[in-house]
Amino acid sequence: MKKLFFLLIFLLSVAAASAQQDRILYVVDGVPTDSLTISAEDIEEIYVLRDKQQIGCRPIKDVIIIVTKGSKVYHEATVLDAGFDSFVATQKGIDYYSSDYLKNKNRTLVNEWNSRCNQPMKYNPEIYEATIDYDPKTNYGKDVEYTLYMFFRFMEAKHGNLFNSLAKL
Repeated sequence: MKKLFFLLIFLLSVAAASAQQDRILYVVDGVPTDSLTISAEDIEEIYVLRDKQQIGCRPIKDVIIIVTKGSKVYHEATVLDAGFDSFVATQKGIDYYSSDYLKNKNRTLVNEWNSRCNQPMKYNPEIYEATIDYDPKTNYGKDVEYTLYMFFRFMEAKHGNLFNSLAKL
């Protein structure tokens, strides 16, 4: 346990030291921030998304997602695109959709997305950069299902007719 604790402190120190030169974005319990102001003993989980991140015109080398102990955030979907929140504000709200509708749509859309992501010679790898880890048997909650569905709608609006299953709306 002590080794893990010291390793965690070392990793956080390295990440904090390199943040100024490499533009690291931290997301602590779902809230984006440019600086890390949390103690190591409060951290439950850390996820690192490497390279190729861009938020609007702001290039980001890495995104470090931190979930603190006692946080009620179990599943969360965050879209790191400057236009996403504005797009969602123009769409039907979360209460318009049933949880079953969102889960069924997301199951189809994630399968289509991942299929295209795995065919970079056929589909634009700058759009389909990474597969989405989504298990339809997992209860992510309506907020996550809605955000994921809005992500697909947003990508459709931003890049044109991407999904066969959204054409049927």
